[in-house]
Amino acid sequence: MGTLVRVTVYTTDEQAATRAFRTAFDRIAALDQTLSDYRADSELNELTRVAVNHPTVVSTDLFTVLSTSQQLAEATDGAFDVTLGPVIRLWRDARKSARVPDTAALAEAASRSGYRKMHLNAKHHTVTLDMAGIILIAAGLGFLGLGVAPPQPEWGSMVSDGRNQILEQWWVCTFPGIAIFVVSLGFNLIGDGLRDVLDPREQ
Repeated sequence: MGTLVRVTVYTTDEQAATRAFRTAFDRIAALDQTLSDYRADSELNELTRVAVNHPTVVSTDLFTVLSTSQQLAEATDGAFDVTLGPVIRLWRDARKSARVPDTAALAEAASRSGYRKMHLNAKHHTVTLDMAGIILIAAGLGFLGLGVAPPQPEWGSMVSDGRNQILEQWWVCTFPGIAIFVVSLGFNLIGDGLRDVLDPREQ
């Protein structure tokens, strides 16, 4: 999942410690197989291929993460959005190539984004996507420990790490949180603007 994990066990029984370590890392491996957007065979990536207009049953772990993400999206009016993968990947490529993405490509990517295009059914633990090409990306889930690997900085991880010091050092998580909000809102506004300009149906 692009992150580092440290497990500390306090015990006088070496065998118990070994069992605890194995159990912990088995659980981590299972979560990685389910939630990582870096693995082509993860449940998260498989979902984007099979859930188009088709309610798809997902694991409890994946449903919990996506449900929490949708709640955050609703609370922030889309500033936090795990479906922004198409847009984010364009800008990742732009960072590598030092070239700004083409406006038409941005508009097309924005048209495949939007948390309202993903529907969750809590009763049946299903997820349905409105269209093909939606990418669920973990960059927006750094807060949940699913971001890029340290030591590379990632805003979501900064917010998560700073929660424990929020009363003494409130700025540690506040400013990364503001940055996430501003950038995500900017992506949404840019996408809406490009769609209005380039989509013939909006003329």
